[in-house]
Amino acid sequence: MKLNIKISIKNANIKNLLGKKKVKQVSALYSSMVFGILLGIGISVINTRLLGPKQYGDLKFLQNLFGFIVPFLTLGVFVSGSRILAKRKNKKIKHQLIGSLLIFATIISMVFIIGLFIFSFFEEQVFHNELGRIIRIFSPLLYVFPFQLCLENIMQGDNKIYELSIFRIGPRVLYLLAAILFNYFVPLSLTSALAIQFIAFTIIILIMIISFKPKFFNSKKNISIIWQENKTYGLQVYFGILAGVASAKLAGLSIGYFIDNTNVGFFFSINNYNAINNAP
Repeated sequence: MKLNIKISIKNANIKNLLGKKKVKQVSALYSSMVFGILLGIGISVINTRLLGPKQYGDLKFLQNLFGFIVPFLTLGVFVSGSRILAKRKNKKIKHQLIGSLLIFATIISMVFIIGLFIFSFFEEQVFHNELGRIIRIFSPLLYVFPFQLCLENIMQGDNKIYELSIFRIGPRVLYLLAAILFNYFVPLSLTSALAIQFIAFTIIILIMIISFKPKFFNSKKNISIIWQENKTYGLQVYFGILAGVASAKLAGLSIGYFIDNTNVGFFFSINNYNAINNAP
């Protein structure tokens, strides 16, 4: 009888701890979302004033272009890896799975970089905005976009909510501070804004990768497991993600194609104004 009472008390304590942990995680994620909205608005204000309408429009166009293409290359493997991570309890296996997902991210990054580099020679003929040279200059740093998606899914699958919260606002905080400081000495331009953005993402990505301690043992086996999971689960989610990305990113690309990038900047400025009015 006493043993049953002790077990019941212990189970109740565990449930209370888990409940408190979930509340803290939800609060952290919600706070990061609200803070992220405010940071995004602040960054847009700074970029608009420092870059001017033309360069700000070019920046938003490039961000939309990169953000539109990357999800097509993932094929759902990051989502599948996230689901497998959520099922696994063994820490060693989790570290190995993280290592295998990073291998996928590396392969996707290489395809993305090579594909955008080739496309850059035809980009000006399609959009008539003279950004092909900028794409070629920054193509080696485009790995940040696949790794961003990869790490976000890793954190979701491994229940690293606090890290996810930091990951979502960290690059924005670094960019905002660096852009203001940089402009104090040299006027901010499209190239310097992109460079600061990529460097900010790289710093946060490296910190997260090191903290996750990925292992690359049994990579062939784990890659096969992730790919099999992708056939039954990831691909279905992948098509849903593409629909969401298309609706979110196509507007900016369409405006850039049919009008010009200055109007792309105006479009996102209006969205930021709406975000201010609708912020929680």
